[in-house]
Amino acid sequence: MKNITIMLIFISVLIHAKTIFSQSGDIGIDFKKKGYLRDINYKTNKVLIDFVDDKHIVTEISQMPQNAGITNLRPGMEVYAEGEYFRKTKQSLIKKISANKDYSNKVKIKKGRIDGIENDYAFIDGFKVRLKNGTIIKGTNGYDKQFHALNELLLGDLVELKGQYNTDDGFVYTNSLSVEPDIDTDDDLEAKSYLMKVHDLLYEAWKHKARRKKYYGCQFDGNIISDNDALQEYVNKVGLKLIPEHIKSKIPFVFIVINDDSFNAGCYPNGLSVVNTGLFKYVKNEAQLAAVLGHEIAHAVYEHGARRNSDVRNALKKKESLNKANNIYDIVGNVIPGSSNSQYPVNNVRIESGTTKRLLKDLPASIISKQLSNYSVEEESQADRVGLYLLVRAGYDPREASLVWKNVFNKYGNGKAKTDSYVDNTINDISDIRNPNTSGIINASINSILATKAGNNLKQARQTHPYNVKRYEDLLDKTYLFWSSESILKNSTRGLIFK
Repeated sequence: MKNITIMLIFISVLIHAKTIFSQSGDIGIDFKKKGYLRDINYKTNKVLIDFVDDKHIVTEISQMPQNAGITNLRPGMEVYAEGEYFRKTKQSLIKKISANKDYSNKVKIKKGRIDGIENDYAFIDGFKVRLKNGTIIKGTNGYDKQFHALNELLLGDLVELKGQYNTDDGFVYTNSLSVEPDIDTDDDLEAKSYLMKVHDLLYEAWKHKARRKKYYGCQFDGNIISDNDALQEYVNKVGLKLIPEHIKSKIPFVFIVINDDSFNAGCYPNGLSVVNTGLFKYVKNEAQLAAVLGHEIAHAVYEHGARRNSDVRNALKKKESLNKANNIYDIVGNVIPGSSNSQYPVNNVRIESGTTKRLLKDLPASIISKQLSNYSVEEESQADRVGLYLLVRAGYDPREASLVWKNVFNKYGNGKAKTDSYVDNTINDISDIRNPNTSGIINASINSILATKAGNNLKQARQTHPYNVKRYEDLLDKTYLFWSSESILKNSTRGLIFK
């Protein structure tokens, strides 16, 4: 397919503002600014555009000339618009609009998964993928065979591929694809074992209203489980709606609401998910809530926590002695198997910590940085892509995902005003979890489930977590690339509107 290097859409029709707004008695203010298309009415030639500046994202209804021809415009597209803004009607008259972003990039997927299969195409790593004619799928690492069609593969299997994105239909076309079976590794199993007792108790309890109430008021590291039974029921229902059937047997998800005013949510590798009440200050409808939950679910489904567990173990193996390695705990606040602070001794031996300052300079900076940060940039982008797929699959409007970050940006700016302004915090880092004492859990507290590191950790986390406006822009890009067809948007919903 011919590679489209630059896509330009120029609509240059000079129309006097007084012709359209003659009855308003208003004088238009000229503007040239960047924006993102949120919605298009092809019958009335009206568009909904988010205009972005350094401090705010403002949504405006804009009128396009009747003979402009806007069929090439799609929601999510980044545009530069020129026109006039009329203060009385709060509408803009667009005279010229252009999109000059190249979306026809090459795509390379590593450690992807087959999330869904529809006839001759598949959802892989959040992308819609089709095979080029004659492509043979190579089986690896347990699959000593070849496949000739995507519908011969199993959901959840691991995929690597190279392909090209087609701007015309939103598919990635590939002639280089390999697949291997999805088999839990030791790191997967160990990651899922953290907090398993707590998970099992709450998972079973959340199936029954009466049993669930026993846990209201239990502590989550200083915060308590919300006693709002209707909210607990609702959030868990929305979360479970996002889980594909083939995942439910692999990861038993449960969604718990805690009383915490900060903007946060997270999910452990075993499916134990935590949602702060403070999240509802920024999500305005069910689709936006589902967007946040879908992102966290994607982290668990794609086993990002298990990869972090592997990173920790590899770091330990590279040290000259187990004693030196275990002192990583003193430096970054992690619980490493075998440390004096850990409830996971190595070979039944607990090794005392010490000489922290001396060891700090011995540790590779990359290991410390990795432990202090949350997920990698690639993992965050992957979770956004897959989260959008889960959102659309459940029938929600994918455009709502970006609005979460618009709400946060308009409240706090570009991620600098508040230390807890990111959905993903260190609750996702399985190397940061302390094993709680679950004895007497009904009558006592759930101890130290959400161990968090603020301060230095947040500084490092921002290197992998996009700032609010960047997250907003990236999600709109992904919406345009994959989920902007009229049929998808027409059949999607925002769900319940929050007041």
